[in-house]
Amino acid sequence: MKKNVFLSIIVPIYNVEKYIGSLVNSLVKQTNKNFEVIFIDDGSTDESMQILKE
Repeated sequence: MKKNVFLSIIVPIYNVEKYIGSLVNSLVKQTNKNFEVIFIDDGSTDESMQILKE
């Protein structure tokens, strides 16, 4: 019997605007769609959160 596994991914966001686009693209391309992503703004001073909002 195969179990359905739900995965929660917690990503701290702190000055990662150079990398956030590739992270999101990687998450979107996952074959298992049974997950949620929680982004936590750790006081970032760059445009990381604005990029996520877009």
